[in-house]
Amino acid sequence: MGRTKRHSRPGLECLEDRQLLHARLVLHGRPINDQDLARFLLQKANNVPVTDRRIEYTTPESTHVIVTLFGTGSLAGSTIAPDGTLDLVYAKTDSSSGIVGRVSGGTQSAKLGSIRQAGVPLLDLSTSANSSQIGPVNLKDFDLVDGGFINLSGGVGKLFLRSMGSNAQIHLKDLPVATSSPSFGGASSSSSSTSGALGSATGVDVDIKHVNGAPHSTPALGDPQIFGYDPTANALIRFDATTGAALQTITLSGIGQATAGVALGRFHRALVVLVGNANTIQAFDAVTGNFVGQFSTANLASEGFNRIDGIGSTDVRTVVTDASAGTAGLAQLISVSQSLDSGQAVPIGAPFAPQREFEFSGGATGVAGSDTIYATGAAHFDSFQPNQTQFGIMAIGTGRDTLTELSRNAVTSPASIVNTGVSGTARANPIQALGSVDQNLALVTDNQNTVTLYNPRTLAVDGSVTLNDPNRLAGLSESFHPELVDAALVDVQGNLGSFRALDAQGLVINDSGSLGLVQINRASDSAIVGHPVDHVNIPSRQNVVILSTNRIDSNNMSIGTRGGVTINPNLPVMGPLSLP
Repeated sequence: MGRTKRHSRPGLECLEDRQLLHARLVLHGRPINDQDLARFLLQKANNVPVTDRRIEYTTPESTHVIVTLFGTGSLAGSTIAPDGTLDLVYAKTDSSSGIVGRVSGGTQSAKLGSIRQAGVPLLDLSTSANSSQIGPVNLKDFDLVDGGFINLSGGVGKLFLRSMGSNAQIHLKDLPVATSSPSFGGASSSSSSTSGALGSATGVDVDIKHVNGAPHSTPALGDPQIFGYDPTANALIRFDATTGAALQTITLSGIGQATAGVALGRFHRALVVLVGNANTIQAFDAVTGNFVGQFSTANLASEGFNRIDGIGSTDVRTVVTDASAGTAGLAQLISVSQSLDSGQAVPIGAPFAPQREFEFSGGATGVAGSDTIYATGAAHFDSFQPNQTQFGIMAIGTGRDTLTELSRNAVTSPASIVNTGVSGTARANPIQALGSVDQNLALVTDNQNTVTLYNPRTLAVDGSVTLNDPNRLAGLSESFHPELVDAALVDVQGNLGSFRALDAQGLVINDSGSLGLVQINRASDSAIVGHPVDHVNIPSRQNVVILSTNRIDSNNMSIGTRGGVTINPNLPVMGPLSLP
């Protein structure tokens, strides 16, 4: 039987029910997805070689470590110590960048000594200097060593560590609200913040499994303290800057003058208190009071300096002033460490002379977390009374190691000091003991050592404290917290979305903004400060202090006292804190 013939007409095949597969892209012999392709194109545009974006090494314990920078930026300048401790340096990153570390073999962990931005000193906490943002820093298998230092003050999305040790400190700033932090290498794990009952929707998130600060029998965080110079007793006196109580006396030799500069400074990384006039500056350990060393400023005479009557310090920069130099006085940046090492002042950059008839009067100070120096003096501030000389304060920028005037304002309160001693010249003005307490300028304003606190931008009065000393003080330092010795400090400028740990001892969290969630399984000898602290989950705690402003609930109602949380509606912003 023959086959039936079939007749068919050519036509187009219907593709409605068939899927057209994407072409598989290949990089280095392996297929990649769209996300990997986007990263590849970004790195190509970034034009940074792989050697500056990837660090690979093996520790003495045979742990293999790989640290990779994703997104824009570079890790050039990072180093590994002989014991395997990593000091990480990053540059030219942004909020879409991320750092991820992976370990294998050996101890399954790696040592971390520090993280900082390239070109910024490790101890510089000024957000204007720390300009590079970064998204996640995922070092979940890394241990921040005793004395370790992480400075992410430019802005960071998330931070993961395995542990942090005693006398270690971490300084963070949150990213802008509109910025989202990407995920690299699992960085969006359990530590990401959530809304509602589990934390804030914004702010940096921190996950540190084990916090190993030193135990404290006394409170982990107390009042700020400040040094003043008593010329009659010829001594440095350390005061409680909240109560005014005298806490320590350091007897001096070779000063005994009515004017003197007093400031905190850093001798390498150790905090010292500096006091000096004429041409000698002495340094003492800020915690113990032990003599550290001294240096001469006689070599600055060629620049016009006759005597040192003011000293002020930012986090890392110190300025000396001489109100008697020239027609208006002089200011000079110096290196404290190099000066104490060499025995004579080591200047940085050129001296600065105020212009437009501002005259220095001898007081100088810095404010925590700022790269600005403030100096007392006198000028014609009132344009409606152009011939009236008033007492005031000049703000001086120290960026790029160059002193430049930023602003000047008259001090208008209290009325008793407005024109006291100003008879056409600032050198007749006896008001020169200028220091700072946390974020405020602190000025001795009468013979009873009443210290008036001023907002450094507006010079509006923000409170006062009377220091317990019978003689008028001739100099004040910046404030500090000696009780933080050997603590594990996490200081946040901005909002802290969440902080999580399995266990914590000797931990101090200081958050200048809102703190969404603190979740620690076991905590002891610790202090937590937030403005406010929203949610706390610490099932097991001993000697733990939690300070908060009033929390606002979902109905915009203020929530007051809560169990285990001390509420202070007027809780001041402390710091930024740093370890002494």
